[in-house]
Amino acid sequence: MSPAMRRKNQALPPPDCDAILTAGSSGVLALCGEEGWPYALPISYAYHQAAGRLYFHCALEGSKLRAIARDCRASFCVIGEDQVVPERFTTHYRSVIAYGRMRTVEDTAEKLAAIRLLAEKYSPLLPAEAREEEIRRGWDRLCVLAMDLTEITGKEAIELARARQAGATEQEATAAGGEQAAQARRARSIRLLEAEGIPCIRHLPCIEAEDTARLRNREEIVRRAGCLFLTCLCIWSLAEEAGGIEKATREMREECGEYYRRIAESWGLLRDLSGEELALLDGRADRRRINALSWRFEAFRVLAWALTMGPALDLPREQFDWPMEEFFPNLEPDALEKFRQRAVRRSPGELLDQADLIYRVRWALVEAGLHQQEPPAGLDGDVAMERHIALNWLIGYGGEDWDSIRIDT
Repeated sequence: MSPAMRRKNQALPPPDCDAILTAGSSGVLALCGEEGWPYALPISYAYHQAAGRLYFHCALEGSKLRAIARDCRASFCVIGEDQVVPERFTTHYRSVIAYGRMRTVEDTAEKLAAIRLLAEKYSPLLPAEAREEEIRRGWDRLCVLAMDLTEITGKEAIELARARQAGATEQEATAAGGEQAAQARRARSIRLLEAEGIPCIRHLPCIEAEDTARLRNREEIVRRAGCLFLTCLCIWSLAEEAGGIEKATREMREECGEYYRRIAESWGLLRDLSGEELALLDGRADRRRINALSWRFEAFRVLAWALTMGPALDLPREQFDWPMEEFFPNLEPDALEKFRQRAVRRSPGELLDQADLIYRVRWALVEAGLHQQEPPAGLDGDVAMERHIALNWLIGYGGEDWDSIRIDT
């Protein structure tokens, strides 16, 4: 239980607390040490906002584990802003303290998801395969700690609180904060791209701000992911049976489509299928359309990532190659429900960060095409386009019809 905040007018609103926890690169974890002495240590972390949880990693033995065994209660502090103002003998600060209970993560799936969150946060430009290999190498030596949060409090300097309260209505202040966050997001994307040698222009507009974006909820993402998965599986099955899509007869297309249509019906997804997906499962899609739909596994990858499954999203350089069984071990009627139970939607900030980055990646690819140049930095234009479609859909930009989501650059 946190102590009551004395100056409540300086309390940060929950979205600001979440933003600081998401953006922070390290914090101070406070535990109960030996003989009751406080034990506070700086540590890296990952914040899983949707689950209300912090993750840390450590060695298999040590002071942290002994402290947690004595008393699992803990607090974690992150400083979001710390600007000394010497002429006024003060500091303009914003900080957050999270309270909760620590535990060692024993579940293999949760441990893997937590390590991936940490790897993605601290090595975002490292290829996914390299991150996975590092995880495999260090797996037996890693202990993952979870802090299940019970309360989050934030506070800002009185000068910042007065500035927040002075000028605007709450709605205006939220809009201003959203615009500032969007500008910061754009700046981060540009830094990442410049580090990779990918051309970008600084005056390209910001994407939707968090307060105006129509973010898809978990159920919407689960159902769309199920439709995409069955679409791709139908195409792969057809190609394998016929020895290539170009050799598939109309009878083969109809028979294969009918099989996966029945699965979609058993999963309760018939009404969620797009027009082109329905045409495929009804055997009406021609070979050109089928070949185009085969790329949709790249879009599925994005939705799986948005549900905290599968690998992190690195830059779109290679096609997605991941065991299908990790997502749907079988096609039984309860398979979608089991997928749903594992799904935890990522935070709005994470979705918008990736949407902003792919928007600028696609600009670089389109620009290279206009000048008849090779894609920069080994980017794959087809993979990037499918990701752009999926991310625009996730943030509610570009229309409601999956088959015609706009991907402006």
